[in-house]
Amino acid sequence: MRAVAVTSAVVAFALCASAIQGKSFGSAPTNSQAASGWRDTFDVHKSNLLPTGTNPYITMQPGRVLKLKHGKDTLTVTILRETQQIDGVTAGILEERETKNGKQGDSLAGAEKLGTKPELRQSDGRTFVTDGGNFILDCPFSSIAQPRQLEQAINMTVGVVENGLFLGRSAAVIVASARGVDIMTPGAGVKA
Repeated sequence: MRAVAVTSAVVAFALCASAIQGKSFGSAPTNSQAASGWRDTFDVHKSNLLPTGTNPYITMQPGRVLKLKHGKDTLTVTILRETQQIDGVTAGILEERETKNGKQGDSLAGAEKLGTKPELRQSDGRTFVTDGGNFILDCPFSSIAQPRQLEQAINMTVGVVENGLFLGRSAAVIVASARGVDIMTPGAGVKA
């Protein structure tokens, strides 16, 4: 979800940069592109791309929020204060949150179907973003009876990049608690 949003934002910035500077960039669209109203190439120099600006759809200014609603369905687009370097360009980041019938959409809804109450990880009062530009959903489970099936279900959820079950990837797990440190190894149980 995040990668798509960032890519869309970069395309929007390319368009707004040319409008702001009053210049025309790129080659003319082909006949098929003109007929469809779609371009698949933008021949724009990186120095002309900006992380903020305006376009016909949303003003790309940090803190700006666009809310769209149809019945119980909503789409909220927020222009975040963070920026990200993409191929040498400082790009603004937009975040989309969708609800369907009043319930959170996308990965959040998929995780809820697995029996957890997911929460977006926060850091310093802001949504945490990984180095790769992704969000992290913290999904507490009381117990996991079938970890392999759960891992498969999580990985098949739309928008999931990775999960934290780490099945078959480690020789031991070290758990620190008020009781002390436990080292758990496959088949051996807990060692002190």
